[in-house]
Amino acid sequence: MHTARRRSKIAGFTLYAFMVCLS
Repeated sequence: MHTARRRSKIAGFTLYAFMVCLS
């Protein structure tokens, strides 16, 4: 569960960075 939670956080951060890059 810990890994899943960490993965979720990383996924969200990556998505945010991707959006910023697109902007």
